Amino acid sequence: MNGNDTQLRVLDEVDLGTADIAAWSAASGPTELVSLYLPTHRAGREVTQDPVLFRRLVASAAEEVTDGELLAAAARLVDDREFWSHGSSGLAVLAGPDGTTAIRLSDPTAEFTVVSDRFHLKPLMAALARRVEFDVLAISRHSVRLVTVNGTRAFEAEVPDLPASMPDALRWDDREPQLQSHSGSRAGGGQVAATFHGQGSANDTRDVDLDRYLHLVDHAIVAHRSASTRPLVLAGVDDIVGAYRKVTRCHHVVDDHVAGSPDQLRAEELADRARQFVSPPTAHAERTARESFLAGATATVRTVEQAVIAAAAGQVASIFVPADREYWGRYRPGHRLLEEHDTRGPGDHDLADVAATETLRHGGLAFVVPENDIPGGGTAAATLRY
Repeated sequence: MNGNDTQLRVLDEVDLGTADIAAWSAASGPTELVSLYLPTHRAGREVTQDPVLFRRLVASAAEEVTDGELLAAAARLVDDREFWSHGSSGLAVLAGPDGTTAIRLSDPTAEFTVVSDRFHLKPLMAALARRVEFDVLAISRHSVRLVTVNGTRAFEAEVPDLPASMPDALRWDDREPQLQSHSGSRAGGGQVAATFHGQGSANDTRDVDLDRYLHLVDHAIVAHRSASTRPLVLAGVDDIVGAYRKVTRCHHVVDDHVAGSPDQLRAEELADRARQFVSPPTAHAERTARESFLAGATATVRTVEQAVIAAAAGQVASIFVPADREYWGRYRPGHRLLEEHDTRGPGDHDLADVAATETLRHGGLAFVVPENDIPGGGTAAATLRY
């Protein structure tokens, strides 16, 4: 029995790491490697069709491989009810002699099968690049929560000493109104009755209470995030968010916030609304690479074919390749020879994918973007080291 039959690893997108991409990028040679991608569903009647589609993809790949055991682990997934009960928007399955990995994706992916001497990795590179990690502080007078977001996962964090609400924060407050008296009207018997009034208005008291509450919240949040560089997105009505900004000592607080009462929003809903305010960690590097290409200060190439040869030679410092288009063909390492095909044939790989993975293998940066977002308007955009 092939070792692949027992070596099955299942990952959620959030567990995908750069080490995985590097290992799969390095896997190439005379052996057969299978890449399966399909859109799936989180819920609804369409969920029952996902394993049916996957069965078809496995069958299609089986027609091309010479080692029938290579797809044994993938084939077992078809009838694995537990596996399909965890819905996602997309699925990638990579099968090779060293094992099979199934990755649940947060975004849909195009349906296709690739059997060649290297894995197809562009969708996974794109998934890794768009993953963000941040915190959301949802605060109101009635509740306060810190939601931790890692990629597609969102959960309420346990924060020591964080009050549950404003009444909870002030429940041990024994502060009594400061009273002062002044002479009033004369009472019977010639005595003067003193009239008492509070120091400050009710609005002043509420402002003081809110300020004390926010300081207590901030003290707990600062202690919890003391070593963190994760962005912090605030969620709440404008006046409370504004008041919190004035007192907070937290670092990395995002300028925008999730407006409105957060009390009825689940952790996942808060994460979804806050995600638009947080840039992926690769955003700065992508912007710099784009500017460098457009400036033309160093040599560049603008086609997938040129990029493959340059990347394989270790010349590419950064490259942009299309996420939504494949350039099928074959590249023979060491021969600087390319075969380009209008449609995918047995053994073909996406040349844009080859250019990206070869760039990564030689220490460059690869960005998978929509075709119309490639700088310069070419089929690829690579900045060369020399």
